[in-house]
Amino acid sequence: MTKSALLIAMLCASSWVVIPVPFSPAVISMHTIVINMVGMFLTPSQAIVTVSIYLLMGVLGFPVFSGGVSGAAKLLSPVGGFYLGFLLSAWLISLSRGKKIFFLRYLLVMITAGMLVQHLSAVVFATGFAGLTIMEAFASVSLPFLFFDTAKCVVSAMAAVAVKKALNNKGQEL
Repeated sequence: MTKSALLIAMLCASSWVVIPVPFSPAVISMHTIVINMVGMFLTPSQAIVTVSIYLLMGVLGFPVFSGGVSGAAKLLSPVGGFYLGFLLSAWLISLSRGKKIFFLRYLLVMITAGMLVQHLSAVVFATGFAGLTIMEAFASVSLPFLFFDTAKCVVSAMAAVAVKKALNNKGQEL
């Protein structure tokens, strides 16, 4: 429970660190790093519960979505796909991370099971909720963020390796 509570707090805090992108309804946030950590440090069922609690907090009015926004409308907006993608990607990362501490595996899992899932979900939502074509949605909610999200996956993989190694050296497990 402690790990989940800490990761929920980190998700909430990460939502306040945003960089607006003028040509997109989405923003650059630190969510990706924390979602990757949820997948790295929790079991698949714990990951689902943790992200679900975070999403529920936002729906119930806590200002935990990007920029301190809340409400169900955020989940049903063109960028709502990112939030629902968080749920699936945290679960998939947890399922795919493996037992051994290995940077390249972590990075590939975060990019394929994490970032790819989040971006696909965002593109699908943008087509449905903003009436964009697939290419327009990709150009506005995915393409501008690919570089930054890949960089965040590198940072996440490095952090996961460092934390797991540090805990293993102390005989603890995360």
